Amino acid sequence: MPGSLAFLLAICVLCLHQQMAQACSCYPTHRQVKFCSSDIGKIYHFARKMNLIKIYTPSSGAACGIHLTLNEEYVLGGRVNSEGKFMVRSCDLVLEWNRLTVSEKYHIEHLYKKGCGCKIKGCLNHPCPAATPKECLWKDVGNTLPCLPCKDGTCQWTCDFPFPNQVGLKNAIKP
Repeated sequence: MPGSLAFLLAICVLCLHQQMAQACSCYPTHRQVKFCSSDIGKIYHFARKMNLIKIYTPSSGAACGIHLTLNEEYVLGGRVNSEGKFMVRSCDLVLEWNRLTVSEKYHIEHLYKKGCGCKIKGCLNHPCPAATPKECLWKDVGNTLPCLPCKDGTCQWTCDFPFPNQVGLKNAIKP
């Protein structure tokens, strides 16, 4: 009995001295949702559209702060706080431009804005509930396609929207 009491006491002491780890966690969210929910009316592709902009972010990753590399191009979306400062956190839209495919760049520059009237409903656990006509069910975290309004009034991942071929895609992306 005294041995088990000493063991229990040792565990309690260890628990008291253990530091609490804090971490930022973000629920998986489709890029178009992040794009459309950004306070900035236009998502900035910074190196091309602006010479200088101040971005505010929490100072640590545990508080959802972001770390940007100098001379890299980013697509950023975030919120404007009550002081008028552009705040970006890791759960917001934070993409390195050079890591995106040509199709992903086209979605960001041309299509996501057209789909802001559609709702993307996350469904990462199956079975998924039925989508309403104005919803696209997001079942795959790797899916970055836009959810777009179709001619029949529904929203779908694919509808009669003109998608350029690879050559057209490259010409549609700003250099």
